Amino acid sequence: MRKLKYRVWNKEKECYFMFDTTIGFAGTEKVWGEIEQYIGLKDKNGKDIYGGDQFMLHGKLITVVYRLCCFYGEHKEPDGIFLAGIVDEIEIIGNIHEETT
Repeated sequence: MRKLKYRVWNKEKECYFMFDTTIGFAGTEKVWGEIEQYIGLKDKNGKDIYGGDQFMLHGKLITVVYRLCCFYGEHKEPDGIFLAGIVDEIEIIGNIHEETT
């Protein structure tokens, strides 16, 4: 069974806080921002993938999103790319809060 891990973006300090429990999250969206969950997969470099992470695929910037009880990669339209099939090809290059390089 995969370990449940989360991160929360702190708007004031512009950094992430990492958690391995949801205890104490009530109301954090109002103060900090969206809670982002580890999706249970790693990119080709072994980096944990979280909702909100971004990567390039076929020249398009893709964002990891949670839709319909599953994590997908989305470009501008919610077309949905199932991540499990391409995880060996992707490299996380940023996230929705920090400038993607």
